[in-house]
Amino acid sequence: MSIGTWSPDTGTVSVNTTLDKSWLDRFIAFSRDEELTQLPSLLTPQAQGDLAAYMLVSHSDWQAAVDGYDTDSLWHLMRFLVMAEMHLPGWQAGADSPVIALNKVLKQHAAPLTREQLQWIRTHSDNRFIPNGAL
Repeated sequence: MSIGTWSPDTGTVSVNTTLDKSWLDRFIAFSRDEELTQLPSLLTPQAQGDLAAYMLVSHSDWQAAVDGYDTDSLWHLMRFLVMAEMHLPGWQAGADSPVIALNKVLKQHAAPLTREQLQWIRTHSDNRFIPNGAL
C-alpha cells in the first residue's frame, strides 16, 4: 500500500512508493515466459491493488530503478507494463506511464524501439501517450 499526496497547484499526485526490484524481475519473467495474457490470474487481487501504485511512480525513480538492466530486460518490462495497463484494474497511467520512462532509458542506451516493437505496443495498448509521452 502507498500513500500519495495531491497538490492542488499542479493537479498531480505524488506517490511515495519504492520500486521493488524483485517485483520488477518477476514482471520481466512474466513477459519472457509469454504469460502476459494471464496477468489477472498471475497476481492476486491484493498484489494487483498494491502494485498498481507502481504506475504512478515518477519517471526519474523508474529510470533509477532500472539502472543496470539490459535492453532485453527493459523491453520485457515495457511489455509487462503495457499489458498490465490494459488488463489490470487501477493500472491505467496515461501520460504518466512508466513505459515512457523506460523508452527514454532505451534511447539513452542507443537502443531505440524497433518498428516491430512499436507495432507491438500499438497493437496491445490504447494509451496514446506511449511510448514517447505527450508530444
